[in-house]
Amino acid sequence: MEDSIIRWTGNTWNFFTGCTEVSSGCDHCYARVIAEKFRGKAFPHGFAPTWKPQKLADPEKWAASRVFVNSMSDCFHREFSYDMIAAGFAVMLRERRHQYQILTKRPERMRAFVSRWLAEVGLRDVPDHIWLGVTIESDRYAYRADVLREIPVPVRFISAEPLLDAAASLDLAGIAWLIVGGESGPGYRPMDHQWARDLLAKARASKTAYFFKQSAAPRTEMGMELDGRRYEEFPRPAPTGGPPPRQKRGLPIVA
Repeated sequence: MEDSIIRWTGNTWNFFTGCTEVSSGCDHCYARVIAEKFRGKAFPHGFAPTWKPQKLADPEKWAASRVFVNSMSDCFHREFSYDMIAAGFAVMLRERRHQYQILTKRPERMRAFVSRWLAEVGLRDVPDHIWLGVTIESDRYAYRADVLREIPVPVRFISAEPLLDAAASLDLAGIAWLIVGGESGPGYRPMDHQWARDLLAKARASKTAYFFKQSAAPRTEMGMELDGRRYEEFPRPAPTGGPPPRQKRGLPIVA
């Protein structure tokens, strides 16, 4: 089991690793830093896109959990074929005790994949335990939410991390969950907390669950409060047997 330090998930499952830059949110990619630092046994090709079919069976061994799928990659990178992606979705379809969280900066390819996959497996909609999301780091990429809305999936989510501007035109209609966070690590770019407040107001208006992950900081998980409160909402309850929420003492949590 690959336990995750990411508060909004329980475990990570990487049958793909590696990626290439597609937008400004990729500039300080944590996954690239890790893959190149540990180039060798764990990442034999560094951050080059790599399929790891030996990892496909991992969820069969785990207790029920929230699972971030391909945290070290983008599931819909062009280097990964339809059949490779479908192999992972077959596991998700079979191992239904987990909640799978899939995040991409390539929503057009996700839309095309899902359309074909649903037809092939005989489903009308993506099952409720498979969540599909897009990264929107700035207003320039707010259109990714429009593409996401075209996909028939009950749980759509947005990761506005690293949030690089106010994303003022972002429309949360049909979005079940919004994660907001600043950039972390060396050379991190600043995030104005007013941007996070404005997105919180939008989330409240659209009844979208809101998760404030962190402020912009030198290290991840620093500044987890927004105006003295922690917002750690989810669009669905945790699966039975999933990990308990990790809390910092003395801070109220909006759940």
